[in-house]
Amino acid sequence: MSISDNSQVIIPIEEVQENSYENKQFSKIVCSPHLKYVAALYKDNYISIWSVVGQEKYLKHEKTLRIDNICTKGEDERIFAISDDKYVSIGLNKVDPKVNKVDPNDPYNFKIFDFETKKKLSLTFPDWQKEIDFLSFIDNGDIIMVNTKHYRAYVFSNKDDIAWVCKSMIELKYFNKLYITPKGKLILFNDPIYEITMWNIEKLSIETCVLIDWDCTLKSIEISEEEELLLVCAKNEENEETRLYVFDIVSGRNISSFITKSEINKFHLIASKKGERLLYISGNQYFLMDPYYLDQYIDPYLYYFDQYTDPYLLMQNLIDTTDDSYLLMLKNNNPIDESDYYNLQSKKSKNPIDASKLFKRIQIQNQEPYIIRSDKIIYTIDGRVLIEELVPNNWVKYLRKDLKDTNSITTTYTIDIITEMINKILNNNILNGDYNADKKEFTGEFLKWGLELGDNLVRLTVVDFNYDSEKWNDDKKKHLDILPSFLDE
Repeated sequence: MSISDNSQVIIPIEEVQENSYENKQFSKIVCSPHLKYVAALYKDNYISIWSVVGQEKYLKHEKTLRIDNICTKGEDERIFAISDDKYVSIGLNKVDPKVNKVDPNDPYNFKIFDFETKKKLSLTFPDWQKEIDFLSFIDNGDIIMVNTKHYRAYVFSNKDDIAWVCKSMIELKYFNKLYITPKGKLILFNDPIYEITMWNIEKLSIETCVLIDWDCTLKSIEISEEEELLLVCAKNEENEETRLYVFDIVSGRNISSFITKSEINKFHLIASKKGERLLYISGNQYFLMDPYYLDQYIDPYLYYFDQYTDPYLLMQNLIDTTDDSYLLMLKNNNPIDESDYYNLQSKKSKNPIDASKLFKRIQIQNQEPYIIRSDKIIYTIDGRVLIEELVPNNWVKYLRKDLKDTNSITTTYTIDIITEMINKILNNNILNGDYNADKKEFTGEFLKWGLELGDNLVRLTVVDFNYDSEKWNDDKKKHLDILPSFLDE
């Protein structure tokens, strides 16, 4: 199926003066897959376009456009998107409010247009579909669209930079909620059985399938940048508990989970290549946790002793404790003082880290929309759009010294680094016959890896960096024998 005949029609778009966007209220902002452009949607039929490339802080305003009949209400904002190739998609009110009927010349509930030429991109659907509910430009340049009434997904691809073709139409099973990842995977939630399925629509195969607790309502889903971790936020409306789950996408295993009485407004995975952290926002508070060990954290709701009166709240949140005396105290409804709390807290050993300092240098306003992508934050102030690095280059040092985060740091890239280092050392040894050849160590941000080779052993060593003394803890070197050691210990 090819692009239809009216593809070169210029749709009625009014370009407004450069300063007319100032002090307007944003409804939503979106960015292109590779952060080339940002589009801002206003509540009065305006769209502003901003370019990211080459900008240090304030994005360059390209133009502001006015389009009649834009739908800016809730659900239809799932169609609003922008591509790296200057295409913008918008949702339209199905009924024209001026004449109170469907426009016979344009029966579609969306438009895709080139924001420079203003030419409309009209796609021909295999089933003559005219309504969609989800649209996303993905990393490889394709467009994915989904119709929820008929449970169908469509993938359009730009052929030879001239014609767009529908390369696949996919029949989906029932779902209650749907998410499209930047790499083009579909995440479907089946609410009767509390099942979340991630589909690779390119290969038509299931990437992962997981379950959440039956007494919870799904609130939102996030995915790590490399699409290795799936984060799920759900809420038990009866007892007002919010639950965070972290799943490994490859195995489908529930790595960790966290229960809190606090309301979680937003959450993100950041610093995946530097020392991964789960950032979650509750009201005007920001917290960081290691996503691989959420179950070892204690609910920050319990930090404020004047906020709880029910002793069973502590027992519920500190389920890992094995101290019978404290359990007996809780069951007998005895008062809990601060020292009791910290004794119980030590059983869990970790606290969510206050990350408000991370945002102090960024003048983000909670009521305004923002995007976190590739460890950058895109946000708005006074009608302008800005971009800043959210994660500093010296991330681990910043965690340890500035945020006082001494919790574990997990990175999935460690195995790749070790494998590359071992291969280099072994190849050098084969060529030169030198066990102590150069490049026998790899020094990272906070760990120094080494490989000790001898006639009787192959040993992997690791040393961590002490940010207080600013030195490597060489006297605390740890090791793992890859092959059995025959040396006398």
